[in-house]
Amino acid sequence: MKFLALAALPALVAAQYGAPPSGGGATTSSSSSSAAAAAVPTAAAGQHIVVVGENNGVMFTPSTVTAAQNETVTFVFNEFDGTVMHSVTQSTFAAPCTLANGGFDSGFQPTNNQFTITIMNASQPIWFFCQQINPLKHCNLGMVGGINVPASGTNDFANFSLAASTAAVPTQTGSGILSGIGAAATAPAAPGGSASASAAPSSAMRLVAGAGSLLAGLFAVVYTLA
Repeated sequence: MKFLALAALPALVAAQYGAPPSGGGATTSSSSSSAAAAAVPTAAAGQHIVVVGENNGVMFTPSTVTAAQNETVTFVFNEFDGTVMHSVTQSTFAAPCTLANGGFDSGFQPTNNQFTITIMNASQPIWFFCQQINPLKHCNLGMVGGINVPASGTNDFANFSLAASTAAVPTQTGSGILSGIGAAATAPAAPGGSASASAAPSSAMRLVAGAGSLLAGLFAVVYTLA
């Protein structure tokens, strides 16, 4: 009877963890968890939301916004890979990756921080970029955006983005500036709502839980057959 109970052990292991891979080689598994993502608020009337670094990307989503006079644009930040912060920094069409003279700058912000600007002149195209240069220059990678920019022509977003891909990227300060050209912020960036995360159980947690289930099943078989 005890032999039958022990014989049931491989089946219980397979049921708990899955059958081992063919070929007989040892395998290792690593635990991973997704970085917490910023809680994106629902846009209120007259408010536009731009997600910075959505899904661990080097981008603004959406990259362009059309906003009326006195409407607001709120930038919701996500760190790249949970460690590299982004910024929203105003530039010009002529120098896509350089802080504009008199332009706004959120500074580098951690996940879940928000930076809101108010449109003061809806006829003024507003260009912006991420000034992060470590380990790579985000502006050259396409992390640029625009507000109230031309839909077509030589000064449209496509040409701005193309120019940014090869533009010079000076060393940036990362300091916050509220005033801007055509738009301005009334307060520095600050935390928004609660961040959300989806974490996979660690291998240790799976091992403890699996061992408990395994022993419970084995004892039940032994008790039944005793």
